[in-house]
Amino acid sequence: MASIFQEPALCAEDTSPDAISNLAEGLDLFNNVNAESSEKPSANTQEADSKFTKQTDQASTIGPEPLLAGVDTNGPWKGVLYGFWPALVLVLGMVVMLAILNARWALDGSLGFQELHGRTVVASARLESSGLLLWRLACLTLSVAPLVLSVRRYNAKEKEPHEIMPFVFYGGAEVLLLYFTLWTWCIITLYFLMASSASFVYVAFGFDPTMLVAAGLCVVFDIAFGTSWLVFWAVWLLLLPFAYMAQRKAAVDSLLEPLLLYMHNANVILLTGEALLSQWSLRVEHSIFPTYVLLAYAVWNWWLKSKLGHWLYFFMDYNRPSMIPTFFMLVGINVASFRAGASLVGLGA
Repeated sequence: MASIFQEPALCAEDTSPDAISNLAEGLDLFNNVNAESSEKPSANTQEADSKFTKQTDQASTIGPEPLLAGVDTNGPWKGVLYGFWPALVLVLGMVVMLAILNARWALDGSLGFQELHGRTVVASARLESSGLLLWRLACLTLSVAPLVLSVRRYNAKEKEPHEIMPFVFYGGAEVLLLYFTLWTWCIITLYFLMASSASFVYVAFGFDPTMLVAAGLCVVFDIAFGTSWLVFWAVWLLLLPFAYMAQRKAAVDSLLEPLLLYMHNANVILLTGEALLSQWSLRVEHSIFPTYVLLAYAVWNWWLKSKLGHWLYFFMDYNRPSMIPTFFMLVGINVASFRAGASLVGLGA
């Protein structure tokens, strides 16, 4: 299965020092050795090749090096079943389909927004309102922490020219826009910030949120819930297994380090706990909301590839024949997570 990899591709939200620069240096060294070997073979060639192998293995966030490539990215079906234009048609087609479903379900009441009221946001069948507030404040703290640690780790890196992002925010916060996992944690943080604020106002002053606030929080919760499960399954079904089968021990170790384990698993714990403790009703129809975000990130990832020169996730490379089937698999996982979540909430009611 190692042959599914084609080029260096980031496969985890790791910002450990020198991870990317090590690979770049190794690639340059490997290319220079190849160029010189045709003119003057020497014992240095083997030494340099050994150094290249060692350096690329140390690049914990990078997908298997080109030496393990085996995917034909220029096959006869490129431009028909895979490639940029088929991928673009897929994304635009899914946006149109989602918009149609969205409008249809909104008109026939399937989205259930008409059943929401202000008390839905701040009430709990299992906790007092004050207890729900404490839970949400704890979740807010646990959501902010990985974002802060990710920014600090990113700022601690010594960056090579090819690592400099095409945009810069204050304090290195631009890294939060780089990976889908960090997108998810930003959404989770936004949800718990808004939900905690609504609970605080209700507990402290007795004010119920408005219907507009309830509807908005419902959508943000659905997005956070769906994207959390997407991250969870993408790591355990794609990133970890293929890194292991490609014998990338450094990548496997990186994905299993404490911070990344937390970011890829604690999200589903927090959101599932919120679903059980709050009065949100998980509907399969609401799976369209995280799908919008997934499509937006896919396009954003293409733009980042054009600027950074490498793929952040190998399975989003539209030059791979497996890209479109994998995309449909992720959408299916998103829908399944809402079905499972609705069943779980129903059992706990």
